[in-house]
Amino acid sequence: MKAKILGAVAAVVLAGPAIAADIPVKAPVGKAPFLSSFDVAFGGAIMTDYNFRGVSQSDRNMAANAYVEGRWKSNPSTEFYLGIAGNSISWPVGGNLTDPAAEIDYYGGVRLTAGKMAYDLGVIYYYYPGESNFTAPFNGSEFIEYYGKAAYTVSDALTVGGAVFYSPDYLGYNIDSWYTSLNAKYTMASAPYLPKGVGAYVSGEIAHMHLSGVSQTGVGIPSYNYWNAGFGYTWKMFTLDLRYHDTDMNQASCNAVWNGANPGTNTSRTCGQAYIAKLSFDATASQFK
Repeated sequence: MKAKILGAVAAVVLAGPAIAADIPVKAPVGKAPFLSSFDVAFGGAIMTDYNFRGVSQSDRNMAANAYVEGRWKSNPSTEFYLGIAGNSISWPVGGNLTDPAAEIDYYGGVRLTAGKMAYDLGVIYYYYPGESNFTAPFNGSEFIEYYGKAAYTVSDALTVGGAVFYSPDYLGYNIDSWYTSLNAKYTMASAPYLPKGVGAYVSGEIAHMHLSGVSQTGVGIPSYNYWNAGFGYTWKMFTLDLRYHDTDMNQASCNAVWNGANPGTNTSRTCGQAYIAKLSFDATASQFK
């Protein structure tokens, strides 16, 4: 399964200017009515490597990402979103499969909150423009993935959560995939050793990528475990993240993942431990009103 794994992972969305819903003729005294509204989120990043679930999508080279996301909040606890993101990638080339020009992700879903719990249910479609000369019966890496995420706010500083992603045709290999993970994040809004306005956090994730099966080209695709841990600094809309990534794949497993439909690929640089620095910014249109 050509863990050409998406070098990408991110999203663009359409949204319109903020619009207020009709205000009730009479509102309870002392309680302002909720106004449904639209907003647009956008951002981008540069990183020393684009790592997707433990596999480099940029051949251990610099990569960039950008996204736009439209949001509509129908009530204080329900937000619908639709977005699109682009990631620069550099997949290992071999056999009769060409290197895609980029990874484009189209996604949408709904985010829900209930007390200290937050949920995110959605779907994402991964598109790789520029692929051609496929090895039959493989006809491209594009695929769809459904996901569900949950997070629990233990305190103002600590959040723990989990996620499940499912695809019925991962990377076009004609096999199912399940990505399950647990994560945690501890946030410091400020600290004595940091400049005023600069926050910090530590976070980590452990996950299992279930890919066991045989692709339509007859290549066995192995499952593997993945984990990451790191820390970062935040200032206004900017984040600097420094993170360690690793898997339990050996070179043979890595080759099998990439060679799901692409025999002859050189994957010596794409799997294994990686230390990645990422500088990103995230903002919403409402921030600039």
